[in-house]
Amino acid sequence: MGNTEENKIFETETVTIPDFVEDKTETPETTDSSTGYSDPDLSIFKMTDEELYGDDDDDEDETHEKKSGVNLSLILCAIAMLLLLATSVAAVYYAYKQHQAYVTANASYLQLQANENNYKKQIADKDAQIADLNKQIEELKSSSSSSSPSSSDSSSATGTLIYKVVDGPLSFRKAPGMDADLTTYNGNSKAENGTQFQVMEIIDDEYEETRKWAKINDEVYFCIGFMGEVWAEKVN
Repeated sequence: MGNTEENKIFETETVTIPDFVEDKTETPETTDSSTGYSDPDLSIFKMTDEELYGDDDDDEDETHEKKSGVNLSLILCAIAMLLLLATSVAAVYYAYKQHQAYVTANASYLQLQANENNYKKQIADKDAQIADLNKQIEELKSSSSSSSPSSSDSSSATGTLIYKVVDGPLSFRKAPGMDADLTTYNGNSKAENGTQFQVMEIIDDEYEETRKWAKINDEVYFCIGFMGEVWAEKVN
């Protein structure tokens, strides 16, 4: 009787064992109809090394490709840095050369400017010397013509009276009158103090009886006195 109960329990309670590996397509499940158990799938043990480790090779290839890409990026980056460095060095060298050229040109310009200023100063000094020499020449001409009346004046005058200017200078005029036009005599416009002249005649002023004129040449006169004042006196 005990066996009968155990058989009933065995028949009514069925224990199902799960499959560890299922082959959904090719390997059908084998089930024992008497016991209700399924045979385990042992196809995994029949797989080759390529089938088992093929994914690892792909991973290694992908890792290798990644490493190759990283190395190529590093090389390109290094090349770009070298090009940038070479460009920077070339720019610095060009700027240095340009600076040197500017310094040289500026020094030359400053030297030329200094030389120009020096030349201008020398020219100004020469002009001043020339003007001073011309002035001295004119003064020498005036003094020589006024200090020797016997030689210079006698060439153009025929008077025998000698008069010396004592209160000058006295202007030369074309006629014996204050309203007559001015003129020159031997390059001078006035008779200076101490100058002696050969006088042709003494003429009274037409409008002022007290004013007297000395004629030293044709159309050349100068006043020798007025209202008792003596501007030129007779020497002989």
